[in-house]
Amino acid sequence: ELGIFTRDRQPYPALESLRKFAAFQASLPFPALPKARPNCHFIVSDADVARASYVLAKQAGLRPSFQSAEQPIRDASCYFLPAAKGRAHLTLRNWRTLKAKVREGATLYLSLDDTFLDRLEEVTGLEIDFREGASESVEVKGEGYAFRIPSPVRRRFRALTAKALATDGEGRGTFFANTFGKGTVYTLIVPMESAFYRTAGKFASDAYRVYEAVRPVWKLVRTLSRDVTATEHCFGGGKCAVVIVNNSATPYAGTPEIASGWTVTAALTDDVEMAKWNAGKLELGSNAGILLMTEKERK
Repeated sequence: ELGIFTRDRQPYPALESLRKFAAFQASLPFPALPKARPNCHFIVSDADVARASYVLAKQAGLRPSFQSAEQPIRDASCYFLPAAKGRAHLTLRNWRTLKAKVREGATLYLSLDDTFLDRLEEVTGLEIDFREGASESVEVKGEGYAFRIPSPVRRRFRALTAKALATDGEGRGTFFANTFGKGTVYTLIVPMESAFYRTAGKFASDAYRVYEAVRPVWKLVRTLSRDVTATEHCFGGGKCAVVIVNNSATPYAGTPEIASGWTVTAALTDDVEMAKWNAGKLELGSNAGILLMTEKERK
């Protein structure tokens, strides 16, 4: 009993929520969730860019890990270097290490912000045509998605060896893929992450589709909603817990796709009024969550 009351001697709603969550936690059939394994690695030293990158990654169904550009480059199969301004805070050694990992087969994503890293044309397969100050937004229109990114600078690039995956309204490339050694480098010509952090409402767009294109992932549960995210925690032996959260004020109702060969064995929540699972249909109130226990079907 924390003794926290309103003026009319009623417990604060937050206290009641805390009690409900404690009871829910005690009822779980395991002491703790296994750590979710990251499937992409971000190299970023700007806190605002890191926050924007995290939102886009979660919308794309990715499980990101982060490091600063000054730290030794960790091993990963997919790297994101978002809003890479200048040398992106990378030391020469770290940039050489990163290029070597891509040559050996890793994937690299860059969004450019007057970036002048060594041998950038070779890495991206692009060369800059011109750059000038201009108040405009850049359209990114690819297969199944389209959105605009605010930019105070107009940049035009010419493809050397890169292939355009998205274009602007006039057919000029804005998002590219280039083979580099055994790996692939994806380049967005605008610093989307820093631009989005400064602009209200931009995360309510198709922008996360770019991250999906860079790192497509297999998912146990797919809601097909940008704002409803899922994180997988696997115990081994063909059993995984999937935490699904509605990150929006708008309620969600739908029938999520369950991976072939898997089944939902239980649904757990601390608020049965806000989170419901019934015969494959999911309902989540604003900012509500649910934990689905899944199991691989035995043949």
